[in-house]
Amino acid sequence: ELLQHLSYLASDSLKGRQPGTEEDKLAAMYIAAEFRKAGIKWMTDGGLQSFDVITDLEQGEANHFTISGRSVESEPEFAPFPFTGNMELESVVVFAGYGFDIQEDGLRWNDYEGIEASNKWVMILQGNPEIDSNSSSFHAFSNERDKVMLAIDKGAGGVLFVSGPAFDPEDELITLKRREGKVTVPVIHIKRSLANILLAKEGYKIGDIEKPGGQLLCHQLLYNRL
Repeated sequence: ELLQHLSYLASDSLKGRQPGTEEDKLAAMYIAAEFRKAGIKWMTDGGLQSFDVITDLEQGEANHFTISGRSVESEPEFAPFPFTGNMELESVVVFAGYGFDIQEDGLRWNDYEGIEASNKWVMILQGNPEIDSNSSSFHAFSNERDKVMLAIDKGAGGVLFVSGPAFDPEDELITLKRREGKVTVPVIHIKRSLANILLAKEGYKIGDIEKPGGQLLCHQLLYNRL
């Protein structure tokens, strides 16, 4: 009996049962029919309940980004994250390394030590300092959304992500293919060329910071000075 249900619900004909598709509806009706056979009493009419779901994302026309009076173009130079908040922020930038605050046995790393992030743009490197290691303990903390939620907890007004050469040699911007609920602050992915403009006053480039130990050195130099 279990094999019968799984064979249908996981069949190629249902094409993954993506939300909002006809195949998703067929799966829901099948499950409802099986519950009805089992004598389950419905809490709603027919046992089904409607809800909204994000099925597609498009970048709006109002996206704009300015650094030191210079207006930059969307997509060639920056792109909003799929979960970005819809809002504006005009503020200074602080650099927060890989955006970690890890306090666990055997692993302690705090990129926010000594940083006042309140209502500021926080620039964060994607990935972690052991990006080439499949067994690194940092991987559990490297998800971009987790980094953003931590930045929000630290008071950040917005987050700028940048990819170092080791993380992404091609420096490709994120796309809107992922469908995720938005956060409460703007989250933007910028090209290394833009990040290097922010770092220029200190004589650094993202490639220098991403090297082992480099981001810790620059972390102190850049605090509240971009």
